[in-house]
Amino acid sequence: MTGRMQAKWTNRILDEMQRNLAANRPDIPAEKLGKLRLLMNTAVRDCLVEGYEPLIEGLKLRTPMIVMCWLRRSRRARKSSSHRTSRASPLSAWLPGMSR
Repeated sequence: MTGRMQAKWTNRILDEMQRNLAANRPDIPAEKLGKLRLLMNTAVRDCLVEGYEPLIEGLKLRTPMIVMCWLRRSRRARKSSSHRTSRASPLSAWLPGMSR
């Protein structure tokens, strides 16, 4: 998928989305929020990221978003065998001032 974006999220992100929607939009019934979650997971192919928790526990980063971006880039680099230079950059490249 060169040059394209692919939607990815975790159950933890979906939980947060549902909590925030319920808090900010009390007019939306809980059943509809559950259906929204199901539709999102069904509509977007290969969107749910699972099994990442042990990787995050081993990393000490400033924000979880940096962790998700780094993991996504690392996975993509491992899947890509067509480009010899498409290796994952070290985590220190994402955080200025951080050395290996």
